[in-house]
Amino acid sequence: GAAQTEPSGTPLSKRALLGESRYLTMVGAFSLGLLAQISFIAHQAAFLEPVLGLKGAGWAISLTALTALLGRLCVGLIVDRIDRRLATAATLSVQIAGMIVLLSSNAPAALYAGCMLFGFGVGNLITLPGLIVQQEFSRRDFARAVSLHVAITQLMAAAGPFLLGVLHDLSGNYRSSLLACLVLQAAAALLVLVRPRPRLSGV
Repeated sequence: GAAQTEPSGTPLSKRALLGESRYLTMVGAFSLGLLAQISFIAHQAAFLEPVLGLKGAGWAISLTALTALLGRLCVGLIVDRIDRRLATAATLSVQIAGMIVLLSSNAPAALYAGCMLFGFGVGNLITLPGLIVQQEFSRRDFARAVSLHVAITQLMAAAGPFLLGVLHDLSGNYRSSLLACLVLQAAAALLVLVRPRPRLSGV
């Protein structure tokens, strides 16, 4: 990849990074994915409590955290041998499957299963961006690319819980909110697979 072919020299500026289509597709994808993820996690207990009760919702959240750990371990074992953009799309797809399960049934077993599927991607959406930068950019650009990515995605994701709450208040239930999360994750999964060629001009 790009990390091996780019010439040595000064690191890319923030402006230059934001002029790289491959960087923008990555940042855009993770911004959408984390927006959906943080929004759901913030409202997870409120969504589950009417059906599962407070104790059941607590168990579901614990299962989400457990599968987040397992998902991170599983991906960590194979990430050096797989395409990291594909791994991101697959992670988002598992979360989308979790959302579909949560939307399709109010049965306690379905709610627990949906939370477990969703949890699989929670840790991976935090670690995969840095791994994609490592694969696609020169080592000299790593620190700036990752820090700029974190700043943008966290700013975007911070608005998520509020927006999800507004959707809930407007519709009177969490169904529209979960559908919005599902759409955001689907858009993220598609966007991360867009692979523009690196700019060849010296920067």
